[in-house]
Amino acid sequence: MNTQTPPRTAANEIGATFDSLMEVFEHNYILVRRLLGDLRHLSDQQSLRNDNGPDILVECTERGPYTFTLKFTHQLFAMANTQQMPVIRVRIYMDARSAEVWEHKANTTCLKDEAISCLKRRWRRNRFLLRWLTYLLQQGYQLDKINPAPAQLAPVDEAK
Repeated sequence: MNTQTPPRTAANEIGATFDSLMEVFEHNYILVRRLLGDLRHLSDQQSLRNDNGPDILVECTERGPYTFTLKFTHQLFAMANTQQMPVIRVRIYMDARSAEVWEHKANTTCLKDEAISCLKRRWRRNRFLLRWLTYLLQQGYQLDKINPAPAQLAPVDEAK
């Protein structure tokens, strides 16, 4: 096993190290929590709104005991139709308290690529998410729930 420090490469000269990527994941989680509140009580759809920009639809597309996948979609209104704009998918890991840009195809092909180029791509995508979430908070985006309660099964009454 090689325990020596890896040589500096173009990837880690821009800050793309495993440690920095994990730190970005943690910061993304904190920013998502600031925007959306308690993630355990997310409704299936909510909207982020401010006075000056387009609404951002936030949908919970996957929900597990320790992970969520959220889809952020810019909404632009043109006449009576709603035009949906760019989509960002974010995977939330509740147990690790981290959040990353989630692109299934990119994340699975990353396993086959050279480690440094994969790390560099993930770092860039997630730094973008970090900047974008920061921008939303700075612009005053706030949560406006569309569906007030998360999708849950009704409790079973065992007394019957």
